[in-house]
Amino acid sequence: MKILLKSFFITILLTILISCGSSSHKKEASSFLDADLQSCDQISKNRFIYSFLQDGYYWADEVPKNLDVSRFDTEEELLNRVKNSKDRFSFIIDLNHYSSIFESSSSEDFGIMSDLDEEKNYRVIYVAPNSPAYQANIKRSDRILNIGEDSNDSIKLRVIDTNGSSRVVELQKSSFLKKEVGYKKIFIKDGIKVGYFVLNSFVGKNINSDLDNIFRDFKDENIDELIIDLRYNGGGNIDISAHLASLISGKKSFSHIFQHHIFNQKYSSYNNNSYFDTNAKNALNLDRVFVITTHLTASASESLISALRANENKMKVITIGSTSYGKPYSMYSIKYCDKVFFPILMKNFNTDYDDDYDDGFEATCSAVDDKEHNFGDMKESSLDSALYYITHGSCK
Repeated sequence: MKILLKSFFITILLTILISCGSSSHKKEASSFLDADLQSCDQISKNRFIYSFLQDGYYWADEVPKNLDVSRFDTEEELLNRVKNSKDRFSFIIDLNHYSSIFESSSSEDFGIMSDLDEEKNYRVIYVAPNSPAYQANIKRSDRILNIGEDSNDSIKLRVIDTNGSSRVVELQKSSFLKKEVGYKKIFIKDGIKVGYFVLNSFVGKNINSDLDNIFRDFKDENIDELIIDLRYNGGGNIDISAHLASLISGKKSFSHIFQHHIFNQKYSSYNNNSYFDTNAKNALNLDRVFVITTHLTASASESLISALRANENKMKVITIGSTSYGKPYSMYSIKYCDKVFFPILMKNFNTDYDDDYDDGFEATCSAVDDKEHNFGDMKESSLDSALYYITHGSCK
């Protein structure tokens, strides 16, 4: 069971930490993002990390001066000692781990995420499409018991579904195509046609085309309202977030700034903007959208909420669930030796320069992350609360 929990929280945590700016912004800032190490001994790596923190880091002017880097056994130890007290995010990861998560369209895993419910039972909270768990017909809300020894490549589970039926499943880790859009459905509630889909991250090569297809279906069905489930979406690429925002708000936002991206004072000439995507096909031109959030909703997910709420976009964003994570910052990957360094480079603002989500966005309507019901189940607490607001005009 430890493997399932470790896999879930490491993946979510890394996605929360890594919210990338657009590719064009990285090109602009490339002059200080290149790692040029002549040696990969520990002192050289420490010097490299310390030098960057004094230069391109968002809080560079607050980094301690004249630090003896030789007294740190690892560059991770140095980073944790030096980074700003507001910085919950900057980190270093092994290059192989980075590549397997963020540079591949496939994943080698069990494809199952689990967590404890209120009664301390392990519950499946997400099953990745195409994964070994998906092929074994394991579903969100199933209870699981670990009845065999965990290994890196296999695990044996007793799975108990919501009807109480029990079976034993042995999962073998294997490679499968990642699909971040996990679930889509259209509801008709009191005569109102409501589109709903789950988006698990803004990291991936095919997300924009998947979103275009979903919104094409929603447009063909002429939906009246939209619910986006971002409860486990830790963020990712801001360009994808801007594309989704454009699909939601439509033409009234096409010429607008999505976010302002502000570097430190030394590199203020690199300050730039990202924009709503004028090429977003099948845009719905909605006036409001419902977003399901939890404490794992972060970064590019919060950029979506913040940008749409800017006054000029005339959008009402109603959040359902609990307070989001709180990460109005972006970072870029800097590869060196066999590691990848992710420092905070920018703070992000919408066109109102509203940065009041360092502590997350409070939910408009509170609802629990109901692990006892599957995505798209109208009895699931967060979805039920969103549908209630749509039909009653207020929180449940």
